[in-house]
Amino acid sequence: MVKGKKVIIFDLDGTLIDSIGIWNQIDQKLIETISNVKVEISNLDIRKAKR
Repeated sequence: MVKGKKVIIFDLDGTLIDSIGIWNQIDQKLIETISNVKVEISNLDIRKAKR
């Protein structure tokens, strides 16, 4: 399937895997690092924000 191809593009953000959990962890760590404030970001929080 990929033999002879020069470029292959994958859309993994929610298409093949549910990556919201890892992004929540990354966002949480970034906020804590920048602001020195402990936060808890859940999948539920993110899904509510998108609606």
